[in-house]
Amino acid sequence: MEHLQILCELLKDKFHSEELKTQLKEFTTDDWDIFLDLSASHDIQAILYQPMKTLSKEITIPGAVIEQLYEMCLKKAARNTVLLNEAKEILSAFNDNEIPVICLKGLYLGEKVYQNIFSRSMGDLDLLLKKRDIPKALSILKSLGYQSTTYFDHNDKNLDVKHVPPFKNKKGAFIEIHWTILAEDEPFQIDIDGIWTRAIPVTIA
Repeated sequence: MEHLQILCELLKDKFHSEELKTQLKEFTTDDWDIFLDLSASHDIQAILYQPMKTLSKEITIPGAVIEQLYEMCLKKAARNTVLLNEAKEILSAFNDNEIPVICLKGLYLGEKVYQNIFSRSMGDLDLLLKKRDIPKALSILKSLGYQSTTYFDHNDKNLDVKHVPPFKNKKGAFIEIHWTILAEDEPFQIDIDGIWTRAIPVTIA
């Protein structure tokens, strides 16, 4: 199997095949380097830690490989913990001000799908708001110590964008406030009203 195929097999199969184990047993130092580089390029090192840790009870896997995967878990956990704490403050403030929010991407997936703090990468916080609530939301963000990374005026047409430019605070946390999923000048659109209609309550952070 090619290295990429081996990565896919590790991710999809709880009960790993003998063929996969044989392939890993035959890995050279160069193979392990390729394995780690490839997993890093796809940002799945943290997800690979548990299956590799389990396999290490059956076959010999270099300790440095397990250690690097574990180190990435710790880094992801630390980063995501910071972001979740920021999300808690922001979502609470929006809730207090009766601003409805839909949590997008990692903010939802990390807790509700991956169900642990480190498996799903989060570079920033992505929130979907109704366009009418954008000015009020930005004012709240500024009161929480966030500043825009570039110029933005919600009164402009903004046909080529789908979210407010990222806001950043002193802790290095970024947040993107979306009012749509696709930019308004795309050849097709996603029904935002439909998304709001189908949205269900959820507890985040």
